[in-house]
Amino acid sequence: MSNDLKDTLEKFRPCLLFIELAGLLHDLGKLSADFLRYRKTWHFSPNGWNEDPHTKPLLDIEEINTVIDSSGFINIFSNDEIKKKIKSDFKQLTLSYVIKNHHNPDEQDNILLQIIKTADSSDAAIDRNNPLFSAEQCDRTKSGNAQDELIFKSNVYGFESLDTLIDFSEVEKSRRETTNFLDKKLKEYFAYLFFSSKNHKNQIIKLRKEIFEKTRERFSVTVSDTTRPSNDTTLWEHCYAVATLAKVFLARLVIYPTALINWLDKRKKEKPFKIKRDFAILGIGWHGLRFISLGHKIGDITGRTELIHRLQDKIQELIECQIPIGNMIYKDINGIYFIIPPLINTSGKENYEKLLDAINKKVSEICVNESEGELCPHFGIEEDTEFATRIVSVITEIKQKYSIPYIYDVNQHVGKLTHYIEDNHPLCPVCKKRTIKFPDMDICDICLKRRQTNSLNPGKSYEKQTIFVEEIADRNERVALIVACFGLERWLKGDMIRSVFVSPVHMMEKEIEDLGNSAQFRHEELKIKEFLRQKYPAKHSEYCYERIRQEVELCKRAGSDSASIDEKEYAKNVLFLYAQRIAGGSINKDVKRAYNNWQDQLESAKKEHEDVLSGATVDENDILINILLAKTPTPSTVFDAWLSTERFFKEIAGLGGDKKGVQAFLRQKQRPKLKVKLICSEEGLQSNIYIGATYDAWIDKEKAELVFINEEKTECWVIGKEYDERCERDWKNKQVTIMTTLKDKSRARLTFEILEVEKSNSFYPYRTIAISPAIFLVLVPADKAIKISQFIHKEYARQFGKVTGRLPISVGNIFFHKKMPMFVVLDAARRMISNFEQLHQKAISLIVKEHTPNWQIRATQEIDLLLEDKDTKQTIKWKLPLRLADCQMDYFHPYMMFQEQSPNLNGEDVMRRKSYLPAVDGSPLVHFSDIKKRDLLISHPNYYDYMFLDSTTRRFDLYLNSDRRKNTNPLEYPKPMFLEKLEEIELLWSYLRSLPDLTDTALRNIESLLREKPAQLNCLADSVITKGLGVKKSSMLFNPFYNAIKNGLFFDCLELYLRILKQRIGKEEKDAI
Repeated sequence: MSNDLKDTLEKFRPCLLFIELAGLLHDLGKLSADFLRYRKTWHFSPNGWNEDPHTKPLLDIEEINTVIDSSGFINIFSNDEIKKKIKSDFKQLTLSYVIKNHHNPDEQDNILLQIIKTADSSDAAIDRNNPLFSAEQCDRTKSGNAQDELIFKSNVYGFESLDTLIDFSEVEKSRRETTNFLDKKLKEYFAYLFFSSKNHKNQIIKLRKEIFEKTRERFSVTVSDTTRPSNDTTLWEHCYAVATLAKVFLARLVIYPTALINWLDKRKKEKPFKIKRDFAILGIGWHGLRFISLGHKIGDITGRTELIHRLQDKIQELIECQIPIGNMIYKDINGIYFIIPPLINTSGKENYEKLLDAINKKVSEICVNESEGELCPHFGIEEDTEFATRIVSVITEIKQKYSIPYIYDVNQHVGKLTHYIEDNHPLCPVCKKRTIKFPDMDICDICLKRRQTNSLNPGKSYEKQTIFVEEIADRNERVALIVACFGLERWLKGDMIRSVFVSPVHMMEKEIEDLGNSAQFRHEELKIKEFLRQKYPAKHSEYCYERIRQEVELCKRAGSDSASIDEKEYAKNVLFLYAQRIAGGSINKDVKRAYNNWQDQLESAKKEHEDVLSGATVDENDILINILLAKTPTPSTVFDAWLSTERFFKEIAGLGGDKKGVQAFLRQKQRPKLKVKLICSEEGLQSNIYIGATYDAWIDKEKAELVFINEEKTECWVIGKEYDERCERDWKNKQVTIMTTLKDKSRARLTFEILEVEKSNSFYPYRTIAISPAIFLVLVPADKAIKISQFIHKEYARQFGKVTGRLPISVGNIFFHKKMPMFVVLDAARRMISNFEQLHQKAISLIVKEHTPNWQIRATQEIDLLLEDKDTKQTIKWKLPLRLADCQMDYFHPYMMFQEQSPNLNGEDVMRRKSYLPAVDGSPLVHFSDIKKRDLLISHPNYYDYMFLDSTTRRFDLYLNSDRRKNTNPLEYPKPMFLEKLEEIELLWSYLRSLPDLTDTALRNIESLLREKPAQLNCLADSVITKGLGVKKSSMLFNPFYNAIKNGLFFDCLELYLRILKQRIGKEEKDAI
């Protein structure tokens, strides 16, 4: 890979990586308990707004000054004036200077600082430039000394709990560790970066990765902003976004040098210099699920998953460090995506296109070498945008491409694969691309190596899991693959992010009441308060949609000089609610500037959300109201949207620090570990034993399965058996015999003597297959699958309940016998995920049948809703959270979408609801507490599906017909069903087991009778329940049984528990796993 621009960027690498580092550390001062205390107390100080401590330098590393003169990278610029300016600016741009001055309005001449400022403001956007003072996490009526130390983190979905409480001492500890770490590492980093960048790429890559990992770990303990809902952005997320944008903005000036020349011409007239905020989004993808689903054993699958992770790491190193033009903004199992400089029609574009072509070829080369020719990358790009949300269009483009295999030149891949193909040798059944080298092997060398590596070295994250399906199977030798899938697309697109409000109606009322509590602005605030009291004597602080609309329109007229003097005065007194609050050290009253900004924001939003706005008739004022009051989908917010879902899945998998997740439902085990000595075999037979492979064996006539774990073949595990004292007592000094296959495909016997029997390390009987922001796959014992699926749903309700109906999650259970090939199971998972993704795209209409009374809502933590699907008449129960972690009502996140036409079946105007605000597409959004009976809601619900793979062809039954999968029996509940129905199924089974006189035989007879006479189901239901089950009509159990028989859940319950899980009625199930 070679072109002039590549060489230029490599020479300029020190500058690009330094400004990236400066962006990463610009808010280092926020990693401080003093900053958190300041946010709780600043209102009490007469100069509090100006006393922010986070711009005080915590580092004093000045090496950058000493290296500029001796570095050759400045010479990449041919213009002497540019060269002089860049050199001068870099000499000034120390880390301390950035930390101190990135909020300083007087520092305007340094173009590099302007780049960081622009990146900072681009990510902060209006939702953090205009926080409501009353949304601060403190009691603003109290003095500084009277404040507590309770500050909560959140995420874009509104989850707060004691788990997200910020520990001030932990923040201080992280600060000390960070500064100590940086003091040591930055000197080494700078030495490599500035003096020997070209010759020490690997050291630079390693140090940069270490700095980023440590920064992520420590910056994640606190927030970038403490006001709600801006506390959803961690310090890491914001700083990473700023680092990325700063790097991209500077790279743009290198790629398009005319921008620098224009700056030199304008800098005397225009300060600060306006940095262009646009960028491109580069996507590199593959069909990851299809790739991992080729594996026959767990080791094959996890080996392929690890290969994808290695590929992503290598591609990141290439684009982020070797040719440093951007940073990763999103990744999942199917690809990785970067923000890079835009492709624009100006001088330099042709060279940039050549560079991107060269990068694509290099990425293909990486994929060829790492995957040995198996995995072909596909490329997509959004050439010029200002919106991180455009990532969805790139994901869609790549998805379309990998749906059609090999649509571009694959000579590299074919050439690599030909090295592994030999005539008259069978094809590897796993990869289906390479031939098997020796007849005694059942797979090719490469697939064997992947299987062995992941069988014996699972990595630190997975050391408490097993790699052997035999150890996961329950006592009936059955396993379940749990499939979970988030409908994340509309959050990444940004329109759902705009359904979260920064300034909701109730908080605007609180803001008016709060006026006068900020000591520095008390005089101005009280004047505004008095003005509003005179304007509205009885209800000066009472807000609703109509008043908001009136004031926004008034501000627009005042800004465009078409308002009367009185109207202008009114507009100036309420502008602080809708525009940047503080300007020039006082409350903002510049309606003209606000009007101009709003016009730009409106046009920008129309462009960003053109897909949801196209074809819709939306009032521009409603779009503007949403822009001004809702969250903005900034890069860090989009980052948080997928990091939060990925973190959720990691916690479920038991990979989230102290979170046990799946492990809480399982019992730890230890397998026997044997030390053996070969005592009988034909010459050379020992070479036919492969590490990590499973062998049938007999230990003193007791059947077992062995896996050898060292090169000498002197140590092995006994798979599928649990260690106990009997093993050591009965097996020591006994003989173990295994069977192996020879090169002529004949079978031979090897005999070993058991020298020692030991315990292996403890493990839990489950295995994580894949974790990404939208998809989660985990193998568990079949008899634990329903409980774990229920746990996933309950955790979803706890952490994402406030966005129910806007962020769907679907869960599936694929049950199978432990001998079922894993590629069949994974193919079934792919089909189930595809079904879920289709269902997530479709919104359904729900009618509110019952809801928690208003008088109870004031005192409860959550609201109960009973809803009915308008089309299918199926019911669904929701329990939705309402409160913040400090028990205050959350008015920022829990909103429900309403049917735009006829939002209430009683004909009530939903716009008159207190909390009503428009979504970006104009559709109604109403707070959970304002929902009423007969409201017509729009929802993207959660789904549940299950299947038992009794044959390899059963997976082909996983298809959707008229939006639901076709059932073989019309009595059964349509599948996929609502996820909430799983709780009803579990409850139904517990009711059945509680009946004292019911037997398995009687239950099967009842089921047989009902299936034989579906036309008489209504007539039979009564007698079956009263006579067959022995439940009286007056019993509280009668209605649940009656409804379950009529809607089909009764048959699903029996299918799951009786036939698939083989549980029994009237007997307590022993905890076998």
